[in-house]
Amino acid sequence: MPRMPNPTRPARRSIAWPAIALLALGLAAGGCKSKPDDAPASPSAKPGAATKASGGALGGACDRREREKVCAEYRGAYAKPARIEEECAAQKAPFLAAGCPKDGAVGRCTRGAGTASQTDTLFYAPMTRETVTAMCTDGVVGDA
Repeated sequence: MPRMPNPTRPARRSIAWPAIALLALGLAAGGCKSKPDDAPASPSAKPGAATKASGGALGGACDRREREKVCAEYRGAYAKPARIEEECAAQKAPFLAAGCPKDGAVGRCTRGAGTASQTDTLFYAPMTRETVTAMCTDGVVGDA
């Protein structure tokens, strides 16, 4: 016989699905924090270009704008173009050798800045700068 609900006790609902959805969204976003005012401008979009701000050479980008309104650039010693192409294929996302387009981007989230595996995630409308900041908890928020 099924148990009757106790009217004095709040109903328990599983938070598993919302937690999983937030985790997946956070992983897709790549995490971020605010960029300092004196931080250098955005890195060059040339393949293989290395700048102090970029953390190393651009290996390429996976363009997930159509599905998720984000595009992820991979930089540093581990960001070899062949590996990034494989990563994009696994994500079913187009590979962009020259990096993510800046047109329409509302912000950037940089994780692992200056490391061998830096990831710069660009966010596009309808997301807003506030969305980028909210989704970037372990990186640096900056301009696209």
